[in-house]
Amino acid sequence: MRDAYPHAVMVHLPVHVSWLNQIEVVFSVIARKVITLADLTSSDALAARFLAFQDRYNKAATPFGWKFSRADLDDLCRRIGADHTGLMASPPASTKTSLGQKLRARARERWPQLADVDGRFHGKFAYITGQLPDGTRLPWCRLRYAGYASA
Repeated sequence: MRDAYPHAVMVHLPVHVSWLNQIEVVFSVIARKVITLADLTSSDALAARFLAFQDRYNKAATPFGWKFSRADLDDLCRRIGADHTGLMASPPASTKTSLGQKLRARARERWPQLADVDGRFHGKFAYITGQLPDGTRLPWCRLRYAGYASA
């Protein structure tokens, strides 16, 4: 793959971690770095603060140091008889519904300034956006469905 895509880096995410917990990491970072003790007077101020943070974070972000190695993945797949080289399944409707409910509940609790949080699904990916009361949409992140947490 490296020969075909020299700038791409293959990242193997742990299959034992809940897909929904990944959004909690993102919400935690946003809550600590953008909104906590924020002196915001309008949705425009919130949008400007979030977009400025997004640009800074994307420039400085580094991959999380997962402790679940490629060897651990190979071992797990061997034990459950799975082939992890193929495509992962798209999330079932129940997972999509659950993700939407959890996102909205968390947003109401942590960011009452938002009018809505939405997840648009394409294959195994969920594209998460926040919506301000004036209709402005803020792209947050992309999540990859990696199967069930209890698998």
